[in-house]
Amino acid sequence: MTQKLIDYSKDELASRKLDLEEICDVFESLSINCLLIDGVLLGAVRDGDFIAWDWDVELALFEEEVINNTTVILNALHLRGFEILLVNPFSLNYKINVRKRGTKFSLVGLRLSMGYRYRVNYKYPARSFKTLDEITFLGKQYKTPSHVESLLQFIYGDWQTPKRERLDSKYLSKQVYIPKSLNLLIKLIIFLRNLSIDVVHKFFNIFCKVIPSYREYFFSVVMLKSALKKNATFIEIGSSNGSEMARALSYTKGKINAHLIEPSPENLEIARRRLAKTKYAKSVNFSNSAISSKNGLIEFFYKPQDKNLSSIRKPKGKFVKRNVQSQTLEDFILSNDIDQRSHLVIKMDVEGAEAQILKSSVGIFKKYKSVSILIEVHPHEYDGDEMYFALQDLFDIGFKASFVETAWIRAPKIIKESFGSPAKYFFNRGLYCNLPTDLVARIASKPSMDVALFRPFFTRKIVRSIMIEKLND
Repeated sequence: MTQKLIDYSKDELASRKLDLEEICDVFESLSINCLLIDGVLLGAVRDGDFIAWDWDVELALFEEEVINNTTVILNALHLRGFEILLVNPFSLNYKINVRKRGTKFSLVGLRLSMGYRYRVNYKYPARSFKTLDEITFLGKQYKTPSHVESLLQFIYGDWQTPKRERLDSKYLSKQVYIPKSLNLLIKLIIFLRNLSIDVVHKFFNIFCKVIPSYREYFFSVVMLKSALKKNATFIEIGSSNGSEMARALSYTKGKINAHLIEPSPENLEIARRRLAKTKYAKSVNFSNSAISSKNGLIEFFYKPQDKNLSSIRKPKGKFVKRNVQSQTLEDFILSNDIDQRSHLVIKMDVEGAEAQILKSSVGIFKKYKSVSILIEVHPHEYDGDEMYFALQDLFDIGFKASFVETAWIRAPKIIKESFGSPAKYFFNRGLYCNLPTDLVARIASKPSMDVALFRPFFTRKIVRSIMIEKLND
């Protein structure tokens, strides 16, 4: 059943105007051509306004200008507050869908071939794009193809007569469609490409379920093993299953002062059972409490379906709210009389609360000459610049960034441009060593966009974990 067309209100169309202005400003700032095309071009030329029943806005990009600049485009749109709905960064069907105030905008890459500019289902005469014109639309200048009336005739046939239809076959001319044989070939290429990507991704997921340690390889093996020394003090803050503690005991043959802190009794029991199977379980001190920036009772949000996502910060989805006893990390260290001459290793996976914990712990870290801190970061959970300044406070007292583990991208553009490929990589994650502290503070504390290998083909998080250290040489 065909969805019924509705007319958008004046306020909704006014918001659409603001979005259009902002998007075109973004592309102008990047020196990338962005053109009115299809319905918005038709409305601008014929009516001097948006077509009231047009449900989205399509803008044309040149594939050769954008195919290698997708990451730059995504970050620029993200910084202007646009929600990224879809990214297809590949040739033949390049597209970015965004939304801010209500209207979906489709930014479509047109491929030049055999006298036409192509997208998946449609073609446009290439001569209309050899030179560009401008049009004044709702008080602002916008780029358009040249020979615009001829182009509209090619796309719509009788373009001067409004047609209130939703099915494109009812309002587009037949000549705009790609020939069926070519269309089938393009769709076959896209299908095979996506199939190969999906098969590789599914294989990786199965592999990580069979050998789960590999999903955490950089964090739990390379970074943790590098941080630990015999007779060190290891404090694990937040543990859904005790896996990192089990590895730490194995690496050091139990010769560490070990503390596991977990506010969820369910998670703590899972960790106890796991560690009971090891040789060194008796050397672990368990604490059923939280570490935060304050002492006393605080709120804790337990997620029965995703135990590892339980947090002292309110999470999304279903949770059970509880009150739990909390200590600052400084008070925990002092109350356990941890020797300041020992090497202090902190592992922190607290779903966004790490910024506040680090900020409140600078004073105690000053007293220790040798400290390693492993942190899984959550850029979307932080309030403003809290994580950036927390890290900068630690860098100011002598901490360095020993390791950065990337998330969905082996070599994110922002790192690769200056520092090349990672020292190590596993599947789609990379491990960088000794990056500049200011760069690490920025990429670990703020969401950053990049093109990913797998669906949805982009990521808002380029850093998964970091290890910062202050070492007594």
